[in-house]
Amino acid sequence: MGRLCEIPISHCVDGLCHHGSKCVDLPRGFKCHCLPGLTGRFCEVNIDDCEEKPCGILSICKDTVNGYNCFCAPGFIGNNCEVEVNECLSQPCHNGASCSDELNAFSCLCPIGVTGDYCEINIDECLSGPCRHNSTCLDLANGYECVCLPGFTGAGCELDIDECASSPCKNGATCIDQPGNYHCQCVAPFKGQ
Repeated sequence: MGRLCEIPISHCVDGLCHHGSKCVDLPRGFKCHCLPGLTGRFCEVNIDDCEEKPCGILSICKDTVNGYNCFCAPGFIGNNCEVEVNECLSQPCHNGASCSDELNAFSCLCPIGVTGDYCEINIDECLSGPCRHNSTCLDLANGYECVCLPGFTGAGCELDIDECASSPCKNGATCIDQPGNYHCQCVAPFKGQ
């Protein structure tokens, strides 16, 4: 170009190389120096950074120029969704229950006496009527306790105490053991209980 062919022809025009990539004139044409993440003669092709599936299973990869963003599946965190969330770290189980971490979930193994998804419900063991002979049942955290009426003993107040064993009747009377008490059968000339 020029009268004496002293001016080189500029092949690079504004916008020839896409996405802000640099155009370099060559003696017989041009070359685009692509920015990272771009390819093609004019740097018009965005390299698919999601092609290698960097975000892990079940997560979504969104390609960007020279990069990608991961949208993690439930239960995963991290730049590439590579960390499985341990739901047990928040200690969701109550009353001394053990927590088992699962994929996007957890389960609680309840000790005896409690139930519910979080082992938060106390089981009322007194509902089954384990205490006998009109005794009082006290529901406890992991069981129950029977408060026996006089004359009865045992974990469920099921045993009648033999009040005659201590020979409470006097003057040759016969002791008759009864549920929760006793009766003396007196011999003449004595009277009494």
